[in-house]
Amino acid sequence: MYFITNIKSETGKKLNAIIDEADRCRAKSIKFVSQMHGSKRFLADGFAAIGGVVAIEFTTNPDPKQWRPFKKRRGFYVPNKRYKAGKELQAQMDDLPIVSRHTINEAIGFDNMWNRPGLRRNESQIGIEVNHEWEVQLPADCEEVTRTKYLTLFGS
Repeated sequence: MYFITNIKSETGKKLNAIIDEADRCRAKSIKFVSQMHGSKRFLADGFAAIGGVVAIEFTTNPDPKQWRPFKKRRGFYVPNKRYKAGKELQAQMDDLPIVSRHTINEAIGFDNMWNRPGLRRNESQIGIEVNHEWEVQLPADCEEVTRTKYLTLFGS
């Protein structure tokens, strides 16, 4: 299901602020990963909606006193907390900002800890995408639209 709300509406202001914060979180995660020599890409924090870093993929084998292989994903590494350098990296990763699912869900009155809506923004509107199976009642300032209109407004 697809919804839109004006960026200046009550819900739009809340979601716009969340999207701004999400952009900052994403940028800080990218900056952190880019500072790791030989890093290629990263896995974001799965418990957060946006931001955070759980594991990093490297183009070469990283220092084993800093990194150990991530058992859940081949080619990715997590800090090796057996060594001081790894503990320091983990502390830096833990300090990266995130936007929680709860923050997004609270803005639209959705009480679900496992799911969150998709958000998009253009110059004047915020797009909200939710699964049709979710029992969610969006605020009155949100209008349901067709998928075609949603994609026209926000792209594919």
